[in-house]
Amino acid sequence: MRNAVNMKSMLGLSVLITLMLACGQLTQEPTVVADTSPISLTGKGIIELEPPGEPSFSWLVWSPDSRFLAMAYNRWWMGKFSSPNLFQIQILDVDSQAATLLQESVQNYFYLNSWLPDNRIAYYSDKDPEGVWLTSVETKDEEFLMQVAGGPIWTRDGNWIAYEPVYQNAPTSEKVIAVREFGFQQDKITHTLNYDDNVDLILLDWSPDKKQILFLLRQETTSISTIHVLDISSGIQSLIGNEGYYGNASWSPDGDYLAYSYREEFGGDKKLSMFLIRSDGTCPTMILDGGEFGVTDPVWSPNGKWIAFTWNGGVYLLDTSQIAEIELLKNDSTCP
Repeated sequence: MRNAVNMKSMLGLSVLITLMLACGQLTQEPTVVADTSPISLTGKGIIELEPPGEPSFSWLVWSPDSRFLAMAYNRWWMGKFSSPNLFQIQILDVDSQAATLLQESVQNYFYLNSWLPDNRIAYYSDKDPEGVWLTSVETKDEEFLMQVAGGPIWTRDGNWIAYEPVYQNAPTSEKVIAVREFGFQQDKITHTLNYDDNVDLILLDWSPDKKQILFLLRQETTSISTIHVLDISSGIQSLIGNEGYYGNASWSPDGDYLAYSYREEFGGDKKLSMFLIRSDGTCPTMILDGGEFGVTDPVWSPNGKWIAFTWNGGVYLLDTSQIAEIELLKNDSTCP
């Protein structure tokens, strides 16, 4: 059953990112981090929303109005001297930096998928029944949506979802991406991708124009990954960037760029750093050095003003108006 395989892939991605990070500390006060930050981004503004350390946040999703961030906190019991299991979904007000608890469990983990226009958050959990759930931010009412092998991801208007279906006894070399209108049971489009048996498919994001899907292929044995774009109508796939180790990736609201965390090699002193690349796959440019601990989970806000990301368990905002590389990529025919 490919659902179990793909959830193992998601757990493996979390473990991989954890291995790439280390324990450390930044200032505990919310502040704009300048040249003195351990994260080296000279002359560009970074705002700290949640300090690093415990709890360690991941799987960030923005509210449609860009005012709030939903964050998952998944802590597994690792042995006699570790803390017990604790799994949470928290909602963070970006302006006031006040956090509220939406969901909590000591048994079941949360992987956030999307914040829908009707103010519900979609997440994957291993609770009964295992699969994708919707929970209201206002009332906390829950609804089970569907079982999936991977995903789902929503378009920004909430009207379409893409996911990897659960198929019994399907060849593990076949990776299927299905697309349907949200609220309907019938798939409108399916594309079957053929890759090696030991490759996992992870859906990342829709293009803002709803014509393309961004996805990750990760080797089970080595965790080496590649990022691809699938054209919904034609089924044509395009490779974006180079082979290496990836965290997450997110499309800019105007569709011109992708932000992603990446490193070429595993081990040694290199950590995940944040990159921009043109949506056609040209000009990969590092915009944020991960420094000692590495940058993960870059997610562009719907209004385009911020890129949220995690660093050593903390949550940060990068002001996109301060990224000089964006103007270089936009206006220069050559790469910076």
